[in-house]
Amino acid sequence: MPSMYKRVGGAATVKRIVAEYHEGLSGVPYFSSRFENTDMEELADRHRRFLTWVLDGPAAFDSAEDRRRVAERRLPPEAFDGAMSVLRSVLDRHLGGSADIEHVMRAVQRREPLIVNPDDEDG
Repeated sequence: MPSMYKRVGGAATVKRIVAEYHEGLSGVPYFSSRFENTDMEELADRHRRFLTWVLDGPAAFDSAEDRRRVAERRLPPEAFDGAMSVLRSVLDRHLGGSADIEHVMRAVQRREPLIVNPDDEDG
């Protein structure tokens, strides 16, 4: 049985999902202001590696550098909720209601304690 990564279309699909995800986030005020001073290609690369890893593809996303980068950019709870909403919408368009969507959403949700700063209520 092929990995989820291969089932969903591999690198080309991951690249489209991440590009559309960033486009969706750019319409959210919290993220649009943050993106102004962000190396978007580096961020896209990290997000592609993360999604590839979650989909059981060939990328790894668990190095000390990856954890440090995530810790530097922790989100307020509301921003995380908004990001999850955008992600689900993008995954629905690309993965068409498959069980793979829930797998990805659960994988991200499990990492919420690393991604969210619960003390940052207003970002």
